[in-house]
Parts: sequence; C-alpha cells; structure tokens
Amino acid sequence: MSNVIHGTGKPRFYVKTGILETGKIVSVSGLSAEVDLYNFESLTDLDSVHGLIGVILWSLNASGAETFGVIKSYASETVAVKYWSNGAPVVDAEIKFQGIVIDLPYCQRLIERWTPEVLTVKRLNGRIRKKKKRFYYSATLDYSQYLGGDKLSLLRHLFRTDRNEIIFYPRVDNNNLYYNVEIADDSLEIYQLQHHQAHGGIRIQIIGLEPYSEAQIFNLLNETGYGYNYGTDYGIGL
Repeated sequence: MSNVIHGTGKPRFYVKTGILETGKIVSVSGLSAEVDLYNFESLTDLDSVHGLIGVILWSLNASGAETFGVIKSYASETVAVKYWSNGAPVVDAEIKFQGIVIDLPYCQRLIERWTPEVLTVKRLNGRIRKKKKRFYYSATLDYSQYLGGDKLSLLRHLFRTDRNEIIFYPRVDNNNLYYNVEIADDSLEIYQLQHHQAHGGIRIQIIGLEPYSEAQIFNLLNETGYGYNYGTDYGIGL
C-alpha cells in the first residue's frame, strides 16, 4: 500500500460560470489564437472585468467537434492556451469564454477535515445516545509562508459574489476525488514579505456543501487518467 492516499498532485479549483464573452477565431498558430470579441473592446477590458488567466476558451475544430483550451496568457488580441483538448480551432469558428480553472502550487499544508453531524438524545434514565447522521468536508489551503503574486491574483475568482459554484480537487492527479465547496466566512488575510519577495499570511478556508455517509479516507483510484472529469455537469477533462 502507498504511504499516502488520494494522490500526490497539486490542488485545483474549477469555477463554474456563465458565458463571460463570445466572439470568433481570426487566426490560429499552435497553441495561440487571435480572437475577435463581440462585446468587449479588447482582451485587456475582458481581463479587467473577469480575469482571463485560467478561463476556458471553447470553440470548434476542423471536424466541427468541440475543443477547448485553458488560457495561460494573452497579448493584444491573441490568447495562448495550455493545450487544445481536441485539436486546434479553425478560423471563423465561434468562441465562448466560460468556466475557470485555478491551478495552485503545493500548499505548505493542505489540512482536510471531516466533521460529523451528530444527533444527541438524552433518555429518561439519563443515558446519552449519540448517532452520527452524516459527515461534511472542509479544508484549509495554507500558503501563509509564501505565495507569488501571479498565483495570488488567480484567487480573485474564488472571492467574488458572482462565483457561486466551485469544485475543489485536493490533488489534481486524482480527479475521482472532488468536492462541491464554498469559501468559508473567514476573512482573507494578506501581507507582503520582506523586500516584497511575495505574499504571506494566506490561508484559503473552504467548506463542503454535500453530505457524506463516511469520511473519504479510503483510497479512491484514478481510473480514467489525468483531467478526465470535473464531476457531473462540471465540464470534461481539463
């Protein structure tokens, strides 16, 4: 048996959104695509409102099948993606910007908790009976020692009032293990390290929204390979 369960990968959030913008493909070169936006004046304007890094760009390939890429950078009217899921899109194909992937570095500590909901009954004879009804997941992603500014800026997608459907993958190499979560009520604290090297003090507190009949501390095997599924209705293999 392995020394650890649930994999060894880095944490990832998938944020479900509506369509942030639409447009069409002007040209494609490898993992880069020049785009024409329909509503925003420029990619810079789109980025200022929604944040572009990590946003999923959807389009159609030469066979008319759907393909997508996760945006890693942009310049002028061109976006660069990490990969195309099903081949590059074609010129003049419609595009939409929808959904966000947040890939974070390893935490200093990823602390996961399973909290039971307990029904307590006190009988006439004075005996107390406790029955565990269900368990709820929660976690702390501890970046209190160090987190670079580029990664910190990705957290904006979690701390917005219009981002209400969040899926958390504790370890991206095991996509069978994921939780429907929300940010806890705790405040987000940030400070700059000495000589402005990076940021510290950051702890992301999340709470699970779904009940479980047992704590998932058994090994859930990743049977389908990297990035297969974000859970029902949460996209396909990013």
